[in-house]
Amino acid sequence: MASIGVRALRRLVAVAVAALVVGAGLPSAAGAVGPGTFTGSTSSDSTATVDGEHPGAPRSLEADWDSPFPMPRPAPPPPPPDESSPPDEFSPPDESSPPVPAPPDADDGLRGDGGDATEGDATGGTPSPDAGAEPDGPSGRTPTHTAPSPQRHRGVALGAGEDNLRAAVTDGTHGYFATNASPGRIVKVHLATGRRVGSLTLNTGEAWFTTAVTDGAHGYFGTFTRPGRVVKVHLASMTRVGALTLNTGEDLLTSAVTDGAHGYFGTSNSPSGVVKVNLATMTWVDAVTLDDSNYRLITAVTDGTHGYFGNETSPGRVVKIRLSDLVVVGAVSFGDGHYRVVSSVTDGTYGYFGTDTIPGRVVKVRLSDLAVMGSVTFGAGENWLYSATTDGTYGYFGTGTDPARVVKVHLATLTRVGATALAEGEREARAAVRAGSRVFFSTATYPGRVVAVGTTPSSPQRPPVPRVTPGVGTLRVRVTPPAGGPEPTGYRVTASPGGRWCQVAGPAGSCTITGLNQQVPHRVSAVATSTGRSSPASPASSAVTPGSGSPTPVFTDVPRGSYYVRATSMLRATGITTGYGGSTRFEPFRNVTRAEMAAFLWRMAGRPAAPAVCGWSDAGAIPSWARTATCWLRSAGVTTGVGGTNRFEPARNVTRAEMAAFLWRFAGQPPAPSSCGLADEWRIPGWARTATCWLWANRITMNPTYRPAHLVNRAEMSAFLYRTGGTLRHWIAVT
Repeated sequence: MASIGVRALRRLVAVAVAALVVGAGLPSAAGAVGPGTFTGSTSSDSTATVDGEHPGAPRSLEADWDSPFPMPRPAPPPPPPDESSPPDEFSPPDESSPPVPAPPDADDGLRGDGGDATEGDATGGTPSPDAGAEPDGPSGRTPTHTAPSPQRHRGVALGAGEDNLRAAVTDGTHGYFATNASPGRIVKVHLATGRRVGSLTLNTGEAWFTTAVTDGAHGYFGTFTRPGRVVKVHLASMTRVGALTLNTGEDLLTSAVTDGAHGYFGTSNSPSGVVKVNLATMTWVDAVTLDDSNYRLITAVTDGTHGYFGNETSPGRVVKIRLSDLVVVGAVSFGDGHYRVVSSVTDGTYGYFGTDTIPGRVVKVRLSDLAVMGSVTFGAGENWLYSATTDGTYGYFGTGTDPARVVKVHLATLTRVGATALAEGEREARAAVRAGSRVFFSTATYPGRVVAVGTTPSSPQRPPVPRVTPGVGTLRVRVTPPAGGPEPTGYRVTASPGGRWCQVAGPAGSCTITGLNQQVPHRVSAVATSTGRSSPASPASSAVTPGSGSPTPVFTDVPRGSYYVRATSMLRATGITTGYGGSTRFEPFRNVTRAEMAAFLWRMAGRPAAPAVCGWSDAGAIPSWARTATCWLRSAGVTTGVGGTNRFEPARNVTRAEMAAFLWRFAGQPPAPSSCGLADEWRIPGWARTATCWLWANRITMNPTYRPAHLVNRAEMSAFLYRTGGTLRHWIAVT
C-alpha cells in the first residue's frame, strides 16, 4: 500500500505541474507565435555550449564513464527475521561454555601470520530479483530462454539545471537528452566515454520535453505544453534550427514516431490525437483526433507504414494509425492487470508494450492484425515500465522505481532474462537509447543522470598500477578504476613475495596489507572484480619495503609492541575513541558493553545524523554519549534490540557472536556462506553463522576455533575494528 500511495502522489504532482504550466501560459507567452507557425533560429535567448558546460553550471559537475561513480552503492536489504531464532545479535549464554573473557593470545591480536586489514567484500549493488517471468499467452506454455543478464556499467551526473531527463535520441555516437524542465535544455553525451560534450538552452516556452525522434542529422523534441511545440536541433553542431508551434488543442506531446520524412506526435490532452509534421520544412501537415476511448498517447512504435500508439488507459490500449493519411485502422485493448501502456519497442513484426503497473508487464502484439500474443509479468520491485529500447533480439525496459532497474526480455519467446539495479539515487529510468553493445537510460533526478548498461556481462578491464605507501610492517594501497569496461565493484590487492592481500569495496579505494616482512621489498598488484568476473592483474607497483619497529603507543596503558598498539593508534587517530572516559588510558582488558559498541560503530560511520530518542523501552538506561549512536544503529538495521525486543540493554557485555553480527550488518550484510568449517561452528547461533563466516573469509578473525559465547574486551575489539575499518571511506587517508 505504501508503494501505491507514493505512485498516487507522483500522479498528483504531475497533474499539478501540468496545471501550473497551462496556467502560467508558458508556451503562448513566448514571442506571440501563432498556431502552426515555424520559427527560425535567430532568437537571442537560445544558447548552446559545446565542449563545455552551459552558462552557470560549475565545471566540476562534468564527469565521464571513466570516473568513479560518486554515489555509494546501496547495501542489500536485511533479511526477514527467522522466527526460530532471535532476529538480533543477542543469544542466551551457552551453558556448556559459559561466557568468559578471551585469553590475551587470542586470534584477535595483530601479530604472527594474521592481521590482514580488509575493506570487505560487499558487492556494491542491490541484487536484482531472480524471479522468472510468467507469460500469460493463449498457449499456456512457459517459454524458456537462457542468456546473460544485463549489467550496469557506469553513470554520469550532468550539470546544474540539466534535470529530469525524459526524452532522448542518438546518432549512434552521442546521446541527446532533453530535460523536462523550464527552460528546456538538450544535453549531448559521448556514449562510449560518458563525456558530457555540451548543452543547448532553448527559447522561452520550449520546455518540459517528453518525446523526441531523429532523422539522423536532426533531433525533433516535443514539449509537454499547451499548445505543443516541436523544436528542431542540428545534432552535430548543437544549434537550434527552429520550432513549430502546433494548433490549439494539439497539446502535451508525449509520444512520437517517424518515417524519415515526417514526424507523428501523439498528444495527451482529452481527446488525444496525432499530429503529422514535415520534418524538413517544419510545417504542419495533418492531424487526427481520436475518440473518447483513447487517452494520453504515452508511447508509440512504427513498422514504417503504421504507427501504434499506446494509451494510458485502464486497461491498456493500442491504436493503429495509417501514417500516410492518419486513418485509424484498428485498436486493441488489453485484459485486466495490463493497465496504462507507457513504453514500447518493436522488432518490425511485433510490438512489445510495457505497462505502468506493480509489477510491470510487457504485452506482445502482432502488428499486422493487432492480435495479443501473450504477456510476461516481471519480478517484485520491477514496477512502472517508463522506458524501453531494443537491439532487435532483446528488449530492455527501465522501471520507475528508486533505484531504477533495467529488465531484459527475450522478445521471440517473451521471457524475462534478468535484470540489473542502478545505483542508489538513480531513480525513474525515463528515456532510453542504444549504441553498440550498451543501452543508456536517463533518470528523473536533479540533476539528471545517464547510466550505461551492458547488454551482456563482461569482465572489468585491467586496473592501473596501484599507489603504495609503506607503514610499519604494512603497505597502504590505493586503487583506481580502469579507463573503460564495467565499473568494478571491488578489488583484491596482493603483495609479492608472500601473497598477503587485502580487499577494497567499490569502484575505487584503499586497503592495508599487514604482517609483512620489514626487510623484504614487495611489489603490489590489483585484480578488479564485477558481478562475479575478474580482470587481469594490474601492472605491479615498484618495489617498496615496509618500515620496521613498533609505533609509539598513544595511550598510557597500551604497551609498545602489543598486538593492539597499531589498532588503538588508528582508533585514536580517526576519533573512534579518545580514551576510556576521556582519559589517557584505553583500559584494554575491560569488556566491551553494547553502549560502547554502538559508539564505536557510529563514529566509524562518520557520526551520521540520528535522533537521540528512537523508542527504546530502556532509553533511560542508555548513557547520553551513546543515545544518538544506538538510534543510528537501529535506523541503519545494525540492531533491532536484544532478542528482537524493544530493549537495547546498553550495559550488557558483547559476546563474539554478537560482535560478528554487529560488524557484518555494519558492513552492509555482504554475501557469505552459512558454513565455513570452523571447529566449533556447531556452537555458533544460526543468526550469527553467516556473519562469522564473513569475518573468517575476510581474515578479520583467523583462529579456526571461534568461541562465539566468549566476551570481547577492548583490546580485542580494537583489533576487530581495525581489520574491518578498511570498508569505511574515512579510514583511507590514515596509515
